[in-house]
Amino acid sequence: MAHPAALGLVGLSTLALALPAPPYRAAAGLPSVVTAPLPSKQEILQQLNSLTVRPPGNPPQVYDRKRFGGWIKDPKTQCNIPVVLLARDKFSGKFLQNECKIENGVWLDRYAGMVLNYQGKKIPPMNWVISKTKKVRLDIDHVVPLKDAWASGAWQWDDARREKFANDLVRPQLLAVASYPNQSKGQRYPGPGKGAGQPDTWWPTAKYYRCPYLKQWVVVKAHYKLSVLQAEKDNIIEGLKKCT
Repeated sequence: MAHPAALGLVGLSTLALALPAPPYRAAAGLPSVVTAPLPSKQEILQQLNSLTVRPPGNPPQVYDRKRFGGWIKDPKTQCNIPVVLLARDKFSGKFLQNECKIENGVWLDRYAGMVLNYQGKKIPPMNWVISKTKKVRLDIDHVVPLKDAWASGAWQWDDARREKFANDLVRPQLLAVASYPNQSKGQRYPGPGKGAGQPDTWWPTAKYYRCPYLKQWVVVKAHYKLSVLQAEKDNIIEGLKKCT
């Protein structure tokens, strides 16, 4: 599940921390849009085929969001993970490390292709941003939802591993997005949802981000050795047909 990222309103002048740039590249045809450099389609298919296909049904233990813990502090900056993510992925603005806040930040909601603009004093409450002329809530999304991860094998982990998964900035698992496309995603697995009996699929409305999204899902699941449903796997394969 996603969680609102509370951004502080900053009035003091503070030196911004220069974070190391993540290995991002520009997405073709979209200036200032970033996507993570992900494996090729062939590599993704190999990773997907390495995953265990589990039968439909619920795991032995009932899903409990609390077992994934909350946001932890990044040991390098001593700021909570959402703040570090927003500082890493912003296009402009300042990361004020000693206050763990963002001043005048601009982000891209990759799911909907919307620019999210945070302009300090102009936007109370502080977890809302401007998209065009409308206010939208800013969320931090888990690409592989925690509930899906639970059903896919995380129910067997200890709480420390679950907390690490929920706060993972190394794998392509966390994204800053607007709340309403994120809420429409919910717990559904990715893909076009072709064929009868496929009500649980979702992918970004921004077509340019569909291939990266499918790949991110597989990369995360492969790293953590999470399982997939057969219908989930089939939809990912179908969606990857137009990817490179």
